[in-house]
Formats: sequence, structure tokens, C-alpha cells
Amino acid sequence: MDLTRNRRFFIGIAATITIMVVAACVPATTPPATTEPGHEVTTNSVGQELPPDAAPPHEQVLRIMGRERKHLDVTADQYNASMESGAAFLWERLVMLDENYQVVPGVADKWEPSADGKRWTFHLREDAQWSDGTPLRAQDFEYGLKRQLDPATGSTFGWFYYDVKGARGFNQGENTDPNSVGITAIDDHTLVVETEDVTPYLPMLMAFPSSSPAPKWIIEEYGSEWSINPDACLTNSTWRLLEYTKGRGMVIGLNPNYRGIHKAYLERIEVTFGTAENFFPAYQAEELDALHASGDVEMVSPADLLVIQRDPELSRELHTFPIFGTWYIFFKTSEPPFDNSIIWQAISHAIDRETLASTTLNDIAVPAYGMLPPGFPGFQGDALASLQIYDPDLAKQLMAQAGYPDGEGFPTVDMWLREPAPAEKATAEAIQNMLLENLGINVNIVSKEKQVYYSSLSENEIPMSLISWMADYIDPANFMNQVWHSETGRHDWSNEEFDHLTSEAAHEVDYNRRLQLYQQAERILVEDVGGVFVWHPLGFQMWKPYVRGIPRSKDGYEVILPYNLTMTTIYVAEH
Repeated sequence: MDLTRNRRFFIGIAATITIMVVAACVPATTPPATTEPGHEVTTNSVGQELPPDAAPPHEQVLRIMGRERKHLDVTADQYNASMESGAAFLWERLVMLDENYQVVPGVADKWEPSADGKRWTFHLREDAQWSDGTPLRAQDFEYGLKRQLDPATGSTFGWFYYDVKGARGFNQGENTDPNSVGITAIDDHTLVVETEDVTPYLPMLMAFPSSSPAPKWIIEEYGSEWSINPDACLTNSTWRLLEYTKGRGMVIGLNPNYRGIHKAYLERIEVTFGTAENFFPAYQAEELDALHASGDVEMVSPADLLVIQRDPELSRELHTFPIFGTWYIFFKTSEPPFDNSIIWQAISHAIDRETLASTTLNDIAVPAYGMLPPGFPGFQGDALASLQIYDPDLAKQLMAQAGYPDGEGFPTVDMWLREPAPAEKATAEAIQNMLLENLGINVNIVSKEKQVYYSSLSENEIPMSLISWMADYIDPANFMNQVWHSETGRHDWSNEEFDHLTSEAAHEVDYNRRLQLYQQAERILVEDVGGVFVWHPLGFQMWKPYVRGIPRSKDGYEVILPYNLTMTTIYVAEH
């Protein structure tokens, strides 16, 4: 594992991210095929010219596996949508992300902020349409965005848009008028998004999968299962839903009515539903062409990795890449026993992160001592490491200071996990043993279904949990404001100075000044142990040698990222 190279990748990405003030954009398209002299040009069913080494159109089929959720409807509740299986690429947003996490045109071919930075105008392509040929309008984006903010929808993701003017009040039921939300279709091809304050990263929010358009008339007719009904599921990307079988899988095919700039090469994507334990065995059995997901979906476990590394063929099909994410422990700080900050500190110093990363996680992670991952804008390197370092003697002293010498009198507590993959569960068990050995406290590990977990999280009902946060967009606000700020975050830890710094930073247009403010805030978060930071993950994917067209980032990494445009550039080569 070349961690030095990983660090260079992170730093390279951070250096390229700038405040997104885009007055006009040159459309980014699927990389054109290069036709060799004498090569017969072949196009797929939507007229996209295939690369010279591509297999015939009828062989342009990619077999993948993903976890089944309740639906594909990202504007109802993205937490319960099968994101890596198709929901992330069935709908094209106003803007999209490329392989370098840069915002590029999607349905909008240009966009610009107002002079005061509080009003963004997106201009939609006039030929955009739904998969049934119906014109796609700015009103469809307005409806989709407001729909997940409407309390009646029951989405647990409304908080993501609280930068938008009036979004918080509407989402929390303080205002029942959807027109109070600063999202307005001026006409069929112009969408205006107003923000509470200067929000330089607003285009990145619009690139996230939940910022998709939604067909109101279809949803009203077909109800909650419209997105998994091929007869009703209107899409607007290069893809459309062909088949969906609950408990088994789905088939995605090319959309002949797509008029955009991101046409795909593949004719079909065949998705089999499975669990983390099934992914690698299915790949080994030649039932899949790729293990493609990233983020908090574990496609390759530590045990799988050992098998792969020892196999000459499989090891050549393994691809490693950095993930902007952090695994951490949080507490319900408003009730005993976690209403005492000394206990948070004791638990932090009782966890050996180095051992967890190198042994339990088999080097698929690096130790975390802060919230921002390596290379992410604002990352502070080793500057925070001493604040939550492994020190069992200090941990014991702190526990005694809190009134629980050697854990005596401390109640047994539950540590919740969200549908844990094997590596997550094994790490939780290792932490459980460390807390018993170093502090004398007993922790029960409780696994919860994803919907139950997020519902309990929103109601602040989880006593203690090991959980991850993966970057939605490349800005510290995504980690600091949307996780830890007392008004916009998802936990009940609060610190007045932290809130002040992160509020100021979120709206600071001077990029270097913003990062300085976030670094000050992160030090407060780590010192106070708002969270016990445990590890930053590394990602692993696999694909067969005939799977080609995966874009290479500026730092040399090839990654299939379903949240961006990768699925449009992949093709199957002759084999």
C-alpha cells in the first residue's frame, strides 16, 4: 500500500479545488473515440461511436453487484435509494463531477453567481428531455429539490440543503409555504437558487445525486414505487430503467431520448443485488465484470484483500484509491453516562488506532486523529495527532477522574452500527475489547437497519455509535458544518466557539482565510473530543482487463465513481 502516493493524491486534489465561481462553462463530453486508419466505425444504439478496441454493441454489457434499498428515488430519501446500483447515475443533475471532482456541465450548460454571491442562476439546455420524450424543465428541478425539503416527504436528507434560503424553516415545519424556499424556476430553462449567505460551494451541492429532477406527474400517479417500476421510472440521463425485480436485481439500458453531452458506450448495466459478503465471491466466480462501488460500501474486505494479494491474476485486477472519508465514534452527550466530557477523552485515549488500521483493517485504512481526511482542503497533517493519541495510562486516570476507577459503576452501553460490513463489525469488536481492557467498561455492539439508524440519528436517540462520513463535495463545510455545527450538524455535541468559526468560514470568500478558520475549528472539535476519530479509509475496486475507459485522474488513479460521469466512459473491449 503506497500511503505516500495516497498522500500526494490527496494533496493534489486539494490544491486544485477552488471556489466555484463559474460565469460560463465549456461543455465536457464523453472522450471521443479515436478512429485508426482503416478501422470501421461502429456506433451503439444511440449513435455513440465506440472506441476502436471495443467489442460489438451487443457485447457492451457490464455486470455489477450492489445493495438493494427500498427504491431508486433520490429526491424522496437518498439514504434509502440504491445509490451505487443505479440511482446515482440514472438522473443527470444541473452540473456533474468529473474524475478530478471538478464541476462540469450537466443539464445546465452554464451558470453564474450574482454580484453579492447569494443568488446562483443555472441555464438549462433547451433540448433536454425525459426518457419518454417529454421536455425536461427547470420546474422539474425545483420540484425535486423542494420535495425532499417538504416534511411530508419524510426525507432524512433535507439538512443537506440548509444553505438554501428558507430551506431549514420549511424542512423543520416552521414555515409551510414551499414558495419561501429560495429555489425558483424563472422559466422552463432557468433555475435560480438563492442562499442564506454567500455559499461558494453551491454548484457542488447541485452536483450531488439527490439534486436530481423529479417528474411530479408520474410520482402523483404511481406513488412511492414509481422509481422501481420500469413503466413509470422516467430518467433524464443517458440511462433508463429496463427491468427491476425485488430481491434479485435490475437492468439499466441506454436512453434513446437523451440529448445531452454525456452519452455512454455501454448498452446495458446488469445489477445483481447482494450483500458485502457476496461481492468478492461473485467476482471470483466470473459472475461480475467489476466491483465498482466506493465510499462506505465495502466491496473488498480485509480478508478478501489477503486472498487477492496472493493471487497473481486477481492482484493485477485490484485498484487502490484514496477516499475522502472519516470513521469516528460519537456520543449522546445530553444524557448520562456521556454527559461528562472526561469520559469522551478517556475513550479516545483507550483506542489504539495504529493497531486497528494495520491489523484489524489490514492496511485498508490510515489512523485518524481529526475529522478532515488526508489531502482534503484544510487537512492539518500530524498537528492534531497528540490530542487523541493512544495512551491507556492517561485513559485510566481520566476514567477515575470521572468517577469510574477501572470502570467500576459505569453502566453497560450500546454502540450502534449501521448495517455493518465485516470489516466495520470486526473493528467495532476490537474497540469493544480495547475499552474493556483499558477502561474496564462493557460495550454491547448493536447492528441496526439503515432506515432505523438514520431515523434514530435524526431524533438523537443513539447513545454511542461508530459511523462514517464520506465527502459529498470537496469543501470543509461538508465535514465541519454538516456534521458538527450545533444547528446544521447531525450530533448533539456543541461548542459556541466552534459554531462561530465554522459559520464564519462557510461564507468566507477568501479561500486561504476559510481554511484557516476551519483548521481552528477542527482543533476545538478534536480537543473537546466532540468525536473520537478512528480511521480514514482507502478504497479498493476490481475490474476485468476487458473493462476499459475508466478515466485517469491527474494524479494517476483510475476509479469507477458512480456519483460522477465514470459510467458514461466505460466500455467493454474485445476479449
